[in-house]
Amino acid sequence: NMKLLSILFVVGIIVEGLASCESLAFQSLGAPVRTVPSLSKPRKSISTQERSRKTELGVVVSGVEACWAVGHAVGGALPVPIIAKATKTWYRKIDLPPWTPPDKIFAPVWSVLYLCMGAAAAKVYRANSGGKLPMLLWAIHCGLNLSWAPVFFGLQRLRLALVIQCAIVATVSAIIPLFYRVQPLSAYLLLPYAAWLVFATFLNKDICKRNPTKQGYNNAMFQSQLSQLQRQAADFANS
Repeated sequence: NMKLLSILFVVGIIVEGLASCESLAFQSLGAPVRTVPSLSKPRKSISTQERSRKTELGVVVSGVEACWAVGHAVGGALPVPIIAKATKTWYRKIDLPPWTPPDKIFAPVWSVLYLCMGAAAAKVYRANSGGKLPMLLWAIHCGLNLSWAPVFFGLQRLRLALVIQCAIVATVSAIIPLFYRVQPLSAYLLLPYAAWLVFATFLNKDICKRNPTKQGYNNAMFQSQLSQLQRQAADFANS
């Protein structure tokens, strides 16, 4: 799939760029560089030193990390049928903020973010030096992440979705420092994701404000039911 290969290529560029930035930061701060004593084979010594530094920074992407990245992207795609149905029926009929992004950008943005999430989690899991807490919080966070779309797009429970969204932001805010202690690059990989989550939270909040829920009912539910009735009427007329 050319789209998936393109996304993986972009993620590779992002990872290498972040690693380069971190390497420059280490040099500017005067961090000590590990040397391998060797008199007879200096060229091999430099290679070993560079390989050691890259391992410490988490630059090397293994097959396991690639599988984690793809696995997160596939898992993140599970709610897509629910989202696609909503965007074709009621979502664009409710009162949305003028700064709502176009629907076509969500799929590529989330694909890249999920790949970065998987790579970050894999690095921490492989490091195995932060105890169980980072990965436990990560599992809870991913569960909250996957529950948001069915609640918002499937059930049209806008306020409950906002509560879940706030919990998602809170958990990732706790996860990033934990990941940084284990593997700094894994924390950097989560920063674009965290920024997008903050944006999505404000979007969810504004949608709730524009479509208030009264006695457990809101405009999203009305538009969803209206669309369903129109579809049933069309099916009946064509039968």
